[in-house]
Amino acid sequence: MIISGVCIAALLGLIGFIVFEFAMAVSGHPLEFVQSDLDLSEPEATLPPPPTLNEILARFSLLSPKDETRSVDGKFFVLCTWHSMPGCPGPPLSMQLLVDETPRAWDVQFGSNTWVAALDLPAGEHNIRCSGFEINLFSEKSSENSNPAAQNAWPVFPMHPEIEDTTRCFECHEKIEGPEDLVRRGRDWTLGAWQGNKTCFACHEVNDFETKHGHLLEPIEDCRLCHAIHGTSKMEPSLLKGSRKVLCARCHEAP
Repeated sequence: MIISGVCIAALLGLIGFIVFEFAMAVSGHPLEFVQSDLDLSEPEATLPPPPTLNEILARFSLLSPKDETRSVDGKFFVLCTWHSMPGCPGPPLSMQLLVDETPRAWDVQFGSNTWVAALDLPAGEHNIRCSGFEINLFSEKSSENSNPAAQNAWPVFPMHPEIEDTTRCFECHEKIEGPEDLVRRGRDWTLGAWQGNKTCFACHEVNDFETKHGHLLEPIEDCRLCHAIHGTSKMEPSLLKGSRKVLCARCHEAP
């Protein structure tokens, strides 16, 4: 009996409140409920904005060859690298290589950070491009279809001997294995960082270094300070990045 009375009273009270709220709304004075300043809900996680196309393209580097360079035998070693970024561990763009608008398969892909193609181009000017770069090259393989203007104006792009052999990349670079290192499915290895000047001294005599260079080894033992390992368009011997005078002036003041 008591429980029934309580339920009836509650029901009558709810009906009365609804009638009262309706009457206030009709009169133009609806009830307003003040929300507490204390927000007990968990804050929503803020995700970083997705990278823009320019940010993605800025992560591509064409190491070889340089734009508007030429080769005497028509051989070029195309080497393109990608640097991962937060929110984008792998390049989302197509890395289809096009040679004069014709698709050309990459010879080697090391994980998701390095693409390599050894091109043997016929005589004449050629356009090479993909999502990350576009360059023009000139082949002097024969005198047929030659372009004297490009042939005379564009510098030769020499490479380090045997660098076009993609199987030897790991002689100078670290060899990384495993999916945690951004290796794509079906690929076993990722090309890692340069292993240091020990790779150079595996072939070059360290004992003759100071004599040939006229300089102590320790301050310039990183050969990349002066030498462009992947090739250069500078008309200097030994793949130097510039003249000896310019290179020395980076550390030494002119007398």
